[in-house]
Amino acid sequence: MKILVPFTYAELGGSQVFLLKLIDAFDGDREVSFSVVLFQDGPLSGELKRRNVPCSVIHCSMSKPWTFLPLIRMIRQEKPDVIYLHAGRIVALIAKLLGIPCVERINMSRVSSVRGWCSKPWIDRFCTSLNTKALAVSSAIEKQMLDRGVKPEKLVMIRNFVELDRFYHPEKKAEARKMLGIPDDKKLVINVGRFMAQKAQQDFIAAAADVLKKDSSFLFLLIGDGPCKEALQQQAEHAGITESVLFLPSRRDVEVVYHAADFMLHTAHWAPLDNVLLEAMAAGLPLIASDVDGTKEAVHDGETGLLFKAGDTSAAAELLLKTASDPELSLRLGKAAHDFVRRHHSLPVVCNQFKQMFLDLAKGKQ
Repeated sequence: MKILVPFTYAELGGSQVFLLKLIDAFDGDREVSFSVVLFQDGPLSGELKRRNVPCSVIHCSMSKPWTFLPLIRMIRQEKPDVIYLHAGRIVALIAKLLGIPCVERINMSRVSSVRGWCSKPWIDRFCTSLNTKALAVSSAIEKQMLDRGVKPEKLVMIRNFVELDRFYHPEKKAEARKMLGIPDDKKLVINVGRFMAQKAQQDFIAAAADVLKKDSSFLFLLIGDGPCKEALQQQAEHAGITESVLFLPSRRDVEVVYHAADFMLHTAHWAPLDNVLLEAMAAGLPLIASDVDGTKEAVHDGETGLLFKAGDTSAAAELLLKTASDPELSLRLGKAAHDFVRRHHSLPVVCNQFKQMFLDLAKGKQ
């Protein structure tokens, strides 16, 4: 069964990393094979080549519809059994015209109050009607799509997974901190993700500034790349906290950052169910997160983490200080978070759901 994955962006953001993990999970499965077509070149193509996943780059643009002609020719030649979309919704129309089952992964909020992706409900209804199925990554996204008038039979929900054995290694903490150059006497707070508006890392830096006024033993680390990086660095400089706020580029062995950390502070203004949250929970980190969308489906306030109102950086800072001052609370939150993802987000469970979905689509089931 051949799965073709068109991807608009080739940077290593959450969706791209999830695709790589999904491909890795199916490695050795003779029933499923992946190929990828990118609309631009970038780090993702290198990761795919390293895995020996067929990957081509076709520069397509919505403003130039004729640039999709090479893509149509390629799809006709490859004859995939299923097209699995992360972005590039015009491909759903191409798939429909070519009679190929198509499923689109919906992982962006539709909450208009936070300016989530796709502000017009009719666009969702129309584009989703072109797909064979639309895959919601959380109950929050599923409800938002239903509220927009998407037909229930079009929707399927499969939550994200996390590789528990990769992230949970408390015995490696000292080694990881040494590798990253983190002093033993510092409490390390991390934020992992692409530097973009929805992730709201400016709130992370604002909260860091509030915390550091009261306790200078904290160190804040942002890891990722993206269009907002320069603005975030300038914000830290203007706040006079550059010595306590570090930036690292995306790295293949990101688990090292989780091993070294003491806390995660997740500040997104909308988040369907971010992979980095599950990774932090798998690592057993105490988690302080904004109370948005799918986040609340995994981070249960006072149980598997602590929640603050999105944008309330003072509240975020207070929760971080509270957690750091209470070792018993930190231990309890981290353990509960790890147990939660082990029960609900293990790789075998979620991959079986993906495989069954692909099989049903390939067989022409609706």
